[in-house]
Amino acid sequence: MKPEDKKQGDKKQDKSGQKPASKDGQNKKKNDDQKKTQQKQQQLQKKPSTTQQQRSRDGSRDGDRTRQGSRDGSRDGSRDRNRDGDRNRQGSRDRDRDRDRRDADRRYRDGDRDRYSHYRKDWQRHDRYRRGQDREELSTKSMLTGLAIGAVIGATAPVLFDNGQRRFVEDDGRVYVYGNDQERFNVYGDGYSERLSGGRTREVYRRPDGTEIITVRGPDGYILTRTRRYPGGREIILIDDVRRGPPPPVVLGPVQYAGPRDQYVVDYGDASRDQIYGALMAPPVERLPRTYTLEEVREYPRIRERMPRVDISTVTFDTDSSVIEESQVPEIEYLADILNDILEENPEEVFMIEGHTDATGPELYNLALSDRRAESVAIVLSDYYGIPPENLVTQGYGEEYLEVPTEGPERRNRRVTVRRITPLIRSAEAR
Repeated sequence: MKPEDKKQGDKKQDKSGQKPASKDGQNKKKNDDQKKTQQKQQQLQKKPSTTQQQRSRDGSRDGDRTRQGSRDGSRDGSRDRNRDGDRNRQGSRDRDRDRDRRDADRRYRDGDRDRYSHYRKDWQRHDRYRRGQDREELSTKSMLTGLAIGAVIGATAPVLFDNGQRRFVEDDGRVYVYGNDQERFNVYGDGYSERLSGGRTREVYRRPDGTEIITVRGPDGYILTRTRRYPGGREIILIDDVRRGPPPPVVLGPVQYAGPRDQYVVDYGDASRDQIYGALMAPPVERLPRTYTLEEVREYPRIRERMPRVDISTVTFDTDSSVIEESQVPEIEYLADILNDILEENPEEVFMIEGHTDATGPELYNLALSDRRAESVAIVLSDYYGIPPENLVTQGYGEEYLEVPTEGPERRNRRVTVRRITPLIRSAEAR
């Protein structure tokens, strides 16, 4: 190298302060730049853009909506399945009820092959009973037509009127009607009556098997005791209204029943056998502070309300009538089957049959009419289906408890109901 070139190279090195880069250094720098570029690209790929974030959020919301829709659909499907299940169960109950009623109708048509053939009586007996009802209606109307209830309550005698079949009694400003049960017990034939000390009377009816039904009444005609005495001498007390000391007051508030309404008041026309049986055998809906006399049960609705009832909606009556036509008799057989099954399990049960009217006509006359309606159902149960009359109590309440609140004629108000009252009056057990 020439001295001049060497000097020129020294000058260049002095100006830059660095030695010229070699090819290896340039390649290294290029590789470093590429790595940095790749790292930036990787970071950009890892960090989503704003559009990508929005899309992600939208997708998340769509997923939430899908899941929520799935849950809602599941709930809706569950509700639909429950409704379908309820309909299926109701349909099953309806089919069971219809089958039971068809069986009852078939047994009635089969005549001597059913369980009641030997109980069925000649319809002439009921014709005689109906004629007796007509005579009673005339005597009651002649006494009560046009007579205001307030005028009767003002009378001084406790027995306001007695037509030979029914007595009207005033107690604490209210009027009650009491039948003498003679027509119902005639299914056993003619009984006999004898006087006892203290103005009491004893009525005795004898069954064909020798069993005696003995009823002792007080001077006022109220039942004191009713006993079934079997041929071997064993006795069952069905009613015991003999008071030991002054009666305590009846203090009961309105019934507090939180259960299903259709288990407390059962519509006989729509209910299955299990529903009717369950209502008749249910315990009191509230705990009773004590047991009561039959007289108290008759007179205090808040006592009766402690027991569920069955409304016999398939048997109604014409205006001013207590007649059950023979065509309606099969409607009662369904109830008779259930009552007979209950009494086979426990022959000491007592049931009250309550009669009602609509609001047309005089109040006192409606009392007598409603009592005859209850009596008519009880007679059919005993004459046609063998329900012992001593296990039944009848009571009329006139127009006091209307099913349909109207002052006009209403067939649904001309009805009867039945309830078990054994837990209310089983005073002998409590004593």
